[in-house]
Amino acid sequence: MRVLVSLFFAALLAGCGTTTFANLPPEDCASEIPAEYLKGVAHDDFPPRGADLGAFVAHAQAEEDNLDVANARLGISVDIVKHCEAHDAALLKSVTKKPWWQFF
Repeated sequence: MRVLVSLFFAALLAGCGTTTFANLPPEDCASEIPAEYLKGVAHDDFPPRGADLGAFVAHAQAEEDNLDVANARLGISVDIVKHCEAHDAALLKSVTKKPWWQFF
């Protein structure tokens, strides 16, 4: 009888101390970035030697436009990865059980 009572209390205490682990495969957030963003932005060729000032101004404007495209792609890519990681964190939180002493 004493053994049964000891086993009962041991099982009860073991149940209080257990935690639930969620083994979810991590989502590859980098795969959400469009493939064309990973190729990069082509640069404009430098004007040949002896070109007039207009060619250099046009080159500078084209490079500035390419930089704007690259910065926009970087910002979008960072937002995609942040959203993906937040989604993974929310999913993990939703499937993890709370300890028995927490009600909320």
